[in-house]
Amino acid sequence: MPTAHPLDGVERNPNAKCGRQPTPLFSDSTHSLIRTTNVTNPSEYQTKLAQRKDELMVEIAALNTAHNSVAGICRLPAEILSRVFLELSSMTTIHSPIDADEKWTKLLWVRATNVCRHWREVANNCPTLWASPAFNSNPDLAAMMLSRSKHAPLSIRYIGTRTHPPEALYDALAQIERLRSVEVMKGKREPRFWEIISGWSNAPILRTLVLVNSNYHDSNISLDRALPINAPSLRKLEIKRCGIAWKHLPIGSAITHLNLYDDIRKHNHRPSSDALASALESMPRLRSLALSGYLPSAADSRSRRVILPVLEMAVLRDETPLLSKFFQLYALPSTAAIGITFMSHLSSSNIAETVANLKSSMQAGPSRTGSPSILNGVDAMAFSTRNVHLWAKNDGETDPRLKLSSVRGDPPNEFIPEVDYLFAIKEQFDLTTLEGLSVAKGDWLTAIIWKMVFTPLPKLMVITLEACRFDDFFQAFQLPDCPGNLRSEGDEALPMDHQSLRPFPSLSLISLNGMDLTVPGRAVNAHLLRDILAHRSTFGPIKRLGINKCINFGWFEYFQLQKGDARTQVEWDRHGVAEDEDDDYYSSD
Repeated sequence: MPTAHPLDGVERNPNAKCGRQPTPLFSDSTHSLIRTTNVTNPSEYQTKLAQRKDELMVEIAALNTAHNSVAGICRLPAEILSRVFLELSSMTTIHSPIDADEKWTKLLWVRATNVCRHWREVANNCPTLWASPAFNSNPDLAAMMLSRSKHAPLSIRYIGTRTHPPEALYDALAQIERLRSVEVMKGKREPRFWEIISGWSNAPILRTLVLVNSNYHDSNISLDRALPINAPSLRKLEIKRCGIAWKHLPIGSAITHLNLYDDIRKHNHRPSSDALASALESMPRLRSLALSGYLPSAADSRSRRVILPVLEMAVLRDETPLLSKFFQLYALPSTAAIGITFMSHLSSSNIAETVANLKSSMQAGPSRTGSPSILNGVDAMAFSTRNVHLWAKNDGETDPRLKLSSVRGDPPNEFIPEVDYLFAIKEQFDLTTLEGLSVAKGDWLTAIIWKMVFTPLPKLMVITLEACRFDDFFQAFQLPDCPGNLRSEGDEALPMDHQSLRPFPSLSLISLNGMDLTVPGRAVNAHLLRDILAHRSTFGPIKRLGINKCINFGWFEYFQLQKGDARTQVEWDRHGVAEDEDDDYYSSD
């Protein structure tokens, strides 16, 4: 059987059929190979074919390049394309959560740089594009990015992992003159890291410095000389658990965000009163201040307050006497959001003194007419275990303006700070503007406290309770002339206007969550609650009553409430009720 010709079945050049001079379908090199009929050495022949295929692939690539080079998208000027890449990198560089077990960085923008040769060349010759090496990604990628960044200002972000940092990280940290931003959160002992930091001197363009140590500082490394650097452009300084004394921090006048955190029980790296005052006074643009373990411990002889004119947020965590002293010596804007954590020496008098000094500090500080401030009234209040949050009147912010909290253990757990928070706030701030109240785990909120503080408030509209004592709220909620009225212990100590006052005059929404809806000594509490709601409707009906995940409440109680005031919408999640229970059975009296 004759051997088939390699071109059998291939359509011939159409020009040949028209009588025109045929155009060669293949190049001479290809034609000579495929026309060969006498192959005596198949291996050598296949080698030549493979070589020719490679040559053709190179030619095709060159033709594609030539084709793409005249396309509009591949003719974008380098300066415009570089800006596009920079914007894309800022939007598509994704980091793993800080608390994730596995740390990673994804550079989704890199794929776009490989669209064509022109794009690739522009990207590779844009040093700024590579100036944020992915140190939590592939070590080779981080090294390549550092190399391509050339002399561009560097932004370093690294979250310590179980493995050692890539070598490129150490190379980058050593180039102090190029560092613009450094954020390092290390999770294990890395002496070499601290050795490099200790060698820093002048950082002319450094704007952000964040050093977070998840372990307390290593005893064999002298961190007291860790940051002897001159950083005139530094805007943000955050040092946590690094054991660095105040005198060795790069404190400068350009700082807008200062966050220093150390364990007050293990280290003592506090500044003197004069040193802190001088530093804060020299920061006219300071907007955020967070200090833990860095408040002065010595008595202060200063007679005038230091004003922090543009401060927007202050978070202080320390011993109670030091917190109280701070507010005596500094004047904060009345609109600033303030968080206070009492770490020790907690007592009723200390809490009251600190809140009083806080108010005095806000009154002495700058104020802006019309801006929300708790000095103008409290709009909402939320209590949880050892915490209280306050929102200002007419405040559009979701974050509270004032946070008070304390840690467990000092004083012993039987001390309940929420009570003292409440009365200190009541003494210093206007609660007549309060519209919303939320209380979680409020066993401390007795009927007498309800009546002394909350029942007279004229604008309180919404109350949300979780794991609180229903009977205490029940007693405070009922009207003085309501049938079956329950008097609570201590009622006789209330002022007469409190005893005859209609409680919660503006209340319209109640949400009860995770509570035991029984009243001690009362067998059928649903009747009483129904009667109270109906009796109250004469001056201010409850528009909505929500009951969620509560016990001792079922179909019978639900239908009793439904028979009450028709203007009260009862919403019940049917917690603890089996799906196949007979609703009609529970609807009977």
